[in-house]
Amino acid sequence: MTISLPTPTLHLTPASDTGVSHSDGITDDDVPVIAGTAIPGALVTITDLNSGLSVQARADKYGNYVAMFAGLQPGVHGLTASATDANGNVSATSNPLAIDIETAASATSTPAVVPGGNRHLRGAF
Repeated sequence: MTISLPTPTLHLTPASDTGVSHSDGITDDDVPVIAGTAIPGALVTITDLNSGLSVQARADKYGNYVAMFAGLQPGVHGLTASATDANGNVSATSNPLAIDIETAASATSTPAVVPGGNRHLRGAF
């Protein structure tokens, strides 16, 4: 018998969310910490839709989980979560969580020379 599991939640932890607010999804952490809830004891798989990379974390007896997501490159990522219980039942996949990794290396400015001799600067200042 297959049981329908609740869809897990996920968010960027306030400590990893280093943007203007602690809920804007912007981070300068190249190993962001993702947290959320699932059914207690479930194995939660968090997947980056851009790269296909994934990490797993086990939900504790209260249903809380925390995972450090290494290997993500600077830029915008869409992360989803699904949960698998001890019987192999798998939840639906969560809606994507958008996070933007803006490390110092990704925010450097580079001048661009355009035809005609006009010089414009692009990037973060």
